[in-house]
Amino acid sequence: MMAAAGLAGMVVAVVIHQGQPERTKTQIVSVTSGMGAYEVGQLLAERGIIFSPLLFKLEARLTGVDERIRVGSYKISADMSTRQILAVLSAVPDQEPRITVPEGFTVDKIAGLLTDKGLDGEKFKILAGEFRPHGYMLTEQPVRYPCEGFLFPDTYDLDIVTPEKSLLLAMDARFGSKAATMLREKGLTDDGIRAIVTMASLIEREARLPAERKIIASVFYNRLAAGMPLQSCASVQYIIGYEKEVLSLEDTMTPSPYNTYLHLGLPPGPICNPGEASIEAALFPENTDYLYFVADNRGGHHFSKTYDEHLRYINENGQN
Repeated sequence: MMAAAGLAGMVVAVVIHQGQPERTKTQIVSVTSGMGAYEVGQLLAERGIIFSPLLFKLEARLTGVDERIRVGSYKISADMSTRQILAVLSAVPDQEPRITVPEGFTVDKIAGLLTDKGLDGEKFKILAGEFRPHGYMLTEQPVRYPCEGFLFPDTYDLDIVTPEKSLLLAMDARFGSKAATMLREKGLTDDGIRAIVTMASLIEREARLPAERKIIASVFYNRLAAGMPLQSCASVQYIIGYEKEVLSLEDTMTPSPYNTYLHLGLPPGPICNPGEASIEAALFPENTDYLYFVADNRGGHHFSKTYDEHLRYINENGQN
């Protein structure tokens, strides 16, 4: 036992007092979710701050810091000893993780953003699958994520310990303070809110230009009133899991309650998380007679009142 203790002390001494040539610059080091002491040591070694991730891990274990390393960004200098570095990594970070979620992102795409930042995107998806905080989010129909559509796109500062959960809770709270308040002021029930947000999600994914949102809303409402399927390409893209420029006939026949080519009415839930402008468009659509739209060559859409007009435009402009 004495020999083992002596050896451990020698190793610690080597870690603490190892030479540090050409390592004087202070750097910002980001520790992300899922990183243990060895992974942090690898990052520090890659930055030229320490030499050995293995010895760094041993020092972290011997000092009990390996269980207290926190997610966040830290200012670390190569002039610091290993013990000083570990003290910094177990304290409050200099910078909390921050993320901007664009309008129209799905739960899966938000998870991708988190993964790109080194956080745990898969954990976010698991949490989203279990998250049911409000009545208007509940449905008996099969949905991929009950909270899809009710996570408000914005910029968020994340909790350094549980960033994935904190983002989910913050986006839900922001929806409640912004969108839900606006919707309830219109006297909508929970089912009504869900229908408007679902419509808004289709508008968000279909509109190419901001000025088109309310016109696209009118097309969808006109089709619903006429008993026509919505035939939203965005709903099929949600099913197949990626954005496809041109859908094939086989794509439009993909069996799913979300397939608005096969099923009348709205899909069972939102297909993305819409922003305030699309929610407003779903509440206040333009008054038009349009029943069809197709992408034009100018970055927007061409709208038609009849199928013949729709086909004529497509044929004349080489649209698919």
